[in-house]
Amino acid sequence: MCNDNPLYMMLDFFVENFGPFKDCAILSMFSTYPEDHPENVVENAMGKDGLLTSAVVFGPNASGKSVFFDGMKALIDMTSCDRADGIEFGCYNPFMLSADSEEAPVTLGVRFVEDGILYEYYVRFLRDRIIGEALYHNPNGRRRRVFERESPENPDSETAKEVFRGANAAVAGMTGPCTTYLYMASKSKDEVCRKVWQMIQRVCVIGQDGMPDIDEIKERAVRQIRKNPKLKEILLKALYSVDLGISDIIIEGDDRDGDCRLLLKHNHPKADGRSLYFTLGKESTGIRQMLHFSLCLAEALENGSVIMIDEFGSFIHPEISRWIIKQFVTHKNPNHAQIIVNGHALGIMDTEDLLGRDQIYFTNKNRETGSSELYALARFKGVRKDLNVLNAYIVGRFHGIPQVYNGSMIE
Repeated sequence: MCNDNPLYMMLDFFVENFGPFKDCAILSMFSTYPEDHPENVVENAMGKDGLLTSAVVFGPNASGKSVFFDGMKALIDMTSCDRADGIEFGCYNPFMLSADSEEAPVTLGVRFVEDGILYEYYVRFLRDRIIGEALYHNPNGRRRRVFERESPENPDSETAKEVFRGANAAVAGMTGPCTTYLYMASKSKDEVCRKVWQMIQRVCVIGQDGMPDIDEIKERAVRQIRKNPKLKEILLKALYSVDLGISDIIIEGDDRDGDCRLLLKHNHPKADGRSLYFTLGKESTGIRQMLHFSLCLAEALENGSVIMIDEFGSFIHPEISRWIIKQFVTHKNPNHAQIIVNGHALGIMDTEDLLGRDQIYFTNKNRETGSSELYALARFKGVRKDLNVLNAYIVGRFHGIPQVYNGSMIE
């Protein structure tokens, strides 16, 4: 276990009445079994057993894994800008299979710690307006309100009135019903709000809706390498470590006039002995995704931020998936970056060499109500450290597996 106090780490994230999660679903980065893999734990005053640097969510298709990650994207989006009154939030996605929830508020919340100070933020919203928002922190070890905001669910009632507590009156007056106070205050002189806003915006979520297109990957790589030449060396180490046969990254031309090429040099020369270079368009999906991942991973590890990857392992070998997780162990990760992934890569459900019992989560859908839940392996009693968790999962001990019937598609 690393003993340094982290500058910035996520404690937990939750969604409520979002997608298939009618009830509150929370993913906690608090360690409960630090002895399992101490290299994955950072000691912190917020939790006596420390904070995790990685966590993995498993579960059957259509059980809510991706939607839970969409919740973080929604929180980033909700706090990202000033919105005009009367718009509808594209991320408003309540549980639709119950009459008491299909028009009810969605709630998203997160907690971070920076330099030993806890920050707790949530926002609650309907289709076209925010009805609740709050930020708390504990600079002296005691929870204190930074601001609270409450609005009636029915704005047309005679008693309808939005109430702000602890907020700057001028900023509150400029905050419309579709804009978070956190965003507006972050653009003023409120240092606490700006700090939390930056923490949220620094979370990188890589969604299943995709890997960026070739031009986006190229432009990001060129921009980041030219901004930080050290990044090229980091990327080459990553590509070398996962045995992709890439020995150099070449940037030709000037990206400012749109005439710029990014070339990957391969270890094996052409038949005539000359070096072999491919543009990204000629590379495989796996190499393009690995370059994209490497850019995101390098940024997270350099900045000590949070990265969340949906459908992890879809285009890469299981050994590469393991290698990525291992980049976040504390002795390779001095800035205490965190990675949270979901998917079906069962090869990383390895409590002997890779993950602790407190780093594994499952999603499962109730077949009667259609609602999903997110739960930790650590909630199950009697799970010994030496248990083969993967085998136990496959036989259904922890639920979260599909019920596959062996009938024929064509009789």
